[in-house]
Amino acid sequence: MSRLGPLTAALAVTTALGAGVLAITQSGPFAPAEASASLGLPEYLAPELRAKVERLKADVAAAPTSGTNVEDRIWVFWDWVNAYALQGWPIHPELTSTVSRITQPAGVAGRTSPRLQPSYEAVDMWVREMSLREENPKAIGPLTSPHVGPFEIFSYQTLEQVYTVGERPLVPGDGFLVATRMYGALYDLQRDDPKADNYLSIRSSNPQVKFANETLQVSGMFSGQLGGNNPRPFFRITEGTLAPGDTVTIVMGDKAAGSKGLKMPGTQSTGLRYRVWLQLAEENILFDLPEIPFETVGATTAGVRGFVPSIAARGEPFTLAVRAEDAYRNRATSGMPAWTVRLGDTVIAEIPAGGEAITEIEGVTLSEPGAYQFDIVSADGKIRGKTNAVLVEDAPASRIYWGETHGHSGFAEGMGTVDGYYTFGRDDARLDFLTMSEHDLWMDDYEWEQLRAATKRYYEDGKYITFLGHEWTVSADDGGHHNILFRTPDGRKRVARQVYPTKAEMQAGVRELHDPNDVVVIPHAHNPGNWWNSDTEIERFVEIVSNHGTFEWLGRAFLAEGAQIGFLGGSDDHIGHPGLRPVRESPGSDNFGGLAAIYAPEKTGDAIFDSIRARSGYATNGMRIVLRANLNGSSMGERAASAEARTLEAHVVGSAPIEEIVIVKNGREVKTFDYTAAPFAQARQLELRFWSDTDAPDRESTSRSWRRWAGTVALEGARVSAAYAPKNENVLTESAGLEDGAVAFSLRTRGAYKGVVMDVDGLTQAGKVTVTTRGQGNFTHTFNLADLVEDGEETFVSPIDDYKDTVTLRTIALPSAIEQRISWTDDGTARDGDVYFIRVLQTDGGIAWSSPFWVGGTSAER
Repeated sequence: MSRLGPLTAALAVTTALGAGVLAITQSGPFAPAEASASLGLPEYLAPELRAKVERLKADVAAAPTSGTNVEDRIWVFWDWVNAYALQGWPIHPELTSTVSRITQPAGVAGRTSPRLQPSYEAVDMWVREMSLREENPKAIGPLTSPHVGPFEIFSYQTLEQVYTVGERPLVPGDGFLVATRMYGALYDLQRDDPKADNYLSIRSSNPQVKFANETLQVSGMFSGQLGGNNPRPFFRITEGTLAPGDTVTIVMGDKAAGSKGLKMPGTQSTGLRYRVWLQLAEENILFDLPEIPFETVGATTAGVRGFVPSIAARGEPFTLAVRAEDAYRNRATSGMPAWTVRLGDTVIAEIPAGGEAITEIEGVTLSEPGAYQFDIVSADGKIRGKTNAVLVEDAPASRIYWGETHGHSGFAEGMGTVDGYYTFGRDDARLDFLTMSEHDLWMDDYEWEQLRAATKRYYEDGKYITFLGHEWTVSADDGGHHNILFRTPDGRKRVARQVYPTKAEMQAGVRELHDPNDVVVIPHAHNPGNWWNSDTEIERFVEIVSNHGTFEWLGRAFLAEGAQIGFLGGSDDHIGHPGLRPVRESPGSDNFGGLAAIYAPEKTGDAIFDSIRARSGYATNGMRIVLRANLNGSSMGERAASAEARTLEAHVVGSAPIEEIVIVKNGREVKTFDYTAAPFAQARQLELRFWSDTDAPDRESTSRSWRRWAGTVALEGARVSAAYAPKNENVLTESAGLEDGAVAFSLRTRGAYKGVVMDVDGLTQAGKVTVTTRGQGNFTHTFNLADLVEDGEETFVSPIDDYKDTVTLRTIALPSAIEQRISWTDDGTARDGDVYFIRVLQTDGGIAWSSPFWVGGTSAER
């Protein structure tokens, strides 16, 4: 990263990352810096626990675990697992989730259920595995790689993982399983065609050893999917013996016979993972060999974006950061052009070509109050970008701090490393605060300590605030997903689902283990947190938007139950990119993400956490939209005094032009400020809006998933000169344009609308627009343009299952203003307890939601 003052020309040259050799001999998805000491440990258990563990070993050897004896065994096993993991010894990644399955209420009620038998068998296998490692720590050898990267995205590479045989020789029947991560490699390995892409092979240092190509049915996070069985490549030894010190090399992307190699995914990562497992047939153990994190980096420069504070005082120096990125929002690694940073016609800085991807321009000042947005342009004018807007005020009492409370890495089913996650949030996404909320479903005590250490390591008052946290992960019928954040990292215990498996138990566990003033619990929506069982002393916000979609319905559901709770966004990113989601090939990345905007007087941990506790903040779907608002002088998240007259005022500064501002009262839209409406006679654009609901069908179900809209639009009585989708998030999976004279589109919606805008000439009232779709809920519908003359829009309901999705045709004129102010007085019926919130929509699909305002009544906080 380089730093500049305004109009400073000198820049440091990017330092190239070199190739590395990596050997890992301990557990956990960590970068090399996080590795613990090698195996071979002294006694690590307290005498009382050691006695219980030895009894457990004997019991398992005498009789398998079953529904009749699991209660006597599972908690000894759980305590042993965590003590064992704290030494850095590997444990199976599905072990912790298997314990969760056994300790869930459904498991307790049905101990003898056949569906739990595989879990009991797995526990016995892990008892044998841990016993073997205790008896002979050198039985299993290390896994290494001669080259871990960096590799450019979408390039073809050969990745080798080399197992050195430990003191336990490998004999016929033993073998190696290879599996990808579900969020990592998008391309399955294959062994059928050595000339085709992604060819997988194996070799050993002993030419007498032969392998058979087989498959094993596996499930879970290491199989490439979360549920169901998945056949994965397995190499079984059929002849020969591998002695201690021999090597086995697994080659992913073997090019020897003409294959191009293994195709890298399209996202930069410090932890791309292809897991290797060792099966010992005699012991009936499938050993997890510690993962090797390979590194991928971005490609050539194709775009640029800038970051500035959202609130600044007049004359106050601030930093403007410029980030060059490839076509997929990764940090660019080549082709850095010269940049000019402008504010209107004024040049703020010149950045010479060939520098680093991220440049900081320090000491920028603005002398007059108002809203400002900077332009960034390459020397040839072909690449253009903007910063977010900065609102300059005379003496701001509070600032807006942007953060993520919901993100993941390779700790669980994702990809990336802890260090990669925190550095990306700080350097690439320019976040003010960040939590890494890994799933407790896949977490042990060792990983919790790693998170605690990283939280402390990256924390820096005034610059970068990191909060310790985790995601409490249960199904919707047991309480849904909730993120748990802590004010400080020291002395914090996770409120783990293995011990606290229902929402009521989790709420009690927070109080049992912590002062509620130091904890915030945030339910979220795609696996919805129980809105009818909200403890708002600890639940201060609900997450209503993420990369999974837009779930305003859940916020409304909490409010309908009387909960005094704020709204925020969190991306739920699983690839180590908090705050700035990449464009990915896989569907499911078709929503921008989510951010939390928190008002606080200063950038310190206590100030931001106090503001979170006070519900002083709002949600966006990833765009940095400035939203200041009050109702009768009370700020968002507050309860105003009882009053008949209610005036709601808002000042909005977008990162793109503002399309509309909507006021919602008691769950109903009561006022819309529309900045796109155009009279029919003056209209030069038509917009088709596609929208699908996301409500959960009942209290025990997840939110409704995506709806795909794909088809064509035919216009009679006018000519379409261009068609595009300005709210299209993912250019790899969504599109809109002219094909053979007709408009073709393919979009996906989940709770927020996406539109196709058509530039048109010669609109007449006799014209017609016919929409034909294929895929989900096929239909053909014709809009008569005459119906748009009076109101400017017409809506068609497209029912599917029990939902009533809509398609709306509108006459519009896209606005250009990024700043709007509104003042609205409610002339409707006023009741104590009324609740209001504001929704802001930008032309590029950016959305912001204020936290609610309450008037009169009493809080449901309990």
